[in-house]
Amino acid sequence: MIKEPPADSHIRSLFPSFQIRASRLLDRARKAGIRFTVLETKRSEKRQYYFYGRGRTYSQCIRIGMSQDEAEMYSNPHVPQQVSRGLDDNFVLGKAMTIRLINETDKTFIVEEAAIQRMKVSFLHKYIRKPMFCIVLEDLDG
Repeated sequence: MIKEPPADSHIRSLFPSFQIRASRLLDRARKAGIRFTVLETKRSEKRQYYFYGRGRTYSQCIRIGMSQDEAEMYSNPHVPQQVSRGLDDNFVLGKAMTIRLINETDKTFIVEEAAIQRMKVSFLHKYIRKPMFCIVLEDLDG
């Protein structure tokens, strides 16, 4: 079993226009007293391959452009679900981020602010192996 590549959690790694709006959202959340942790911003190609390979076969991994060695390393068809898109994923492009809310009831503020900042919102009730409430924010401006 391959070890999960580390996540980047630096806002400055994001695509410039998304970085500005993400910073604005996080600043407003802090001022409103919302406690959160940024878990992931821009995703490396290696980390994306790790997630893409979950639930996919060797040949599916080759089709998106992985080398034979990478496909051998990252394909894992025994994982029950496919959890990620290919290299056009917003995380790879620096146009998505995952934040963990300390208090789940703060999600209303984040959802409303995300709409103002033109961000798509998805909820994750569990992130990897740790039970926590997370929100994925993605750029709607392409």
